[in-house]
Amino acid sequence: MQNNTLELVFILDKSGSMQPLTDDTIGGFNSNLEKHREDDCKVLVTTVLFDSDFSVIHDRIPISEVPPLTAREYNAYGSTALYDAVGSTIRHIEDVHRYIRKEDVPEAVLFIIITDGMENASREFYGSQVRSMVEAKKELGWDFVFVGAGIDAFQGARDIGISERASRSRARSKAGMGQIMREASMMMDYGILKARREAPCATVDDYMEENIKIEDD
Repeated sequence: MQNNTLELVFILDKSGSMQPLTDDTIGGFNSNLEKHREDDCKVLVTTVLFDSDFSVIHDRIPISEVPPLTAREYNAYGSTALYDAVGSTIRHIEDVHRYIRKEDVPEAVLFIIITDGMENASREFYGSQVRSMVEAKKELGWDFVFVGAGIDAFQGARDIGISERASRSRARSKAGMGQIMREASMMMDYGILKARREAPCATVDDYMEENIKIEDD
């Protein structure tokens, strides 16, 4: 049964090295939400912020009800517990889908992961565990995107089972973060089309390969 629902998950790095990009990250995130609030598709937003630990600040909230991100929540410091953030969030969404009615399970699931550093602080999950989880969910039709600011995103994506075609490296700069957020909006467009069964491509990997260039602007 088609329910025109997108499960949209943002996993955003707020480790110490992101501090110079705080305003651009907050502004870009809020702009993307605002742009999509009126879409005729039900979008449930989960936002996870991570540094040496992670926190869930929005838990499957309808996009029209998500409050703006502020510096109170996005205060950059600490290290990069990427694996814990991704692994725990997959487990959470998986558990929700297991216990809700079958007809309420979203038509599409899209994870957008944005980081400027490689894993260095996780305590619960190893890379191999997360990779196995991501690969299993991709078999079920979930989509995962990995965007790195100033790092080798291809390597970071491979480490957790995300295709190079669904990863991009951008500059760690104001302009680079602007490009990341514009492209995140395009990925959201894809997820909404997939939830409507109108997507031009079967996976976000194919969509990014055709529509989002590898090089920086």
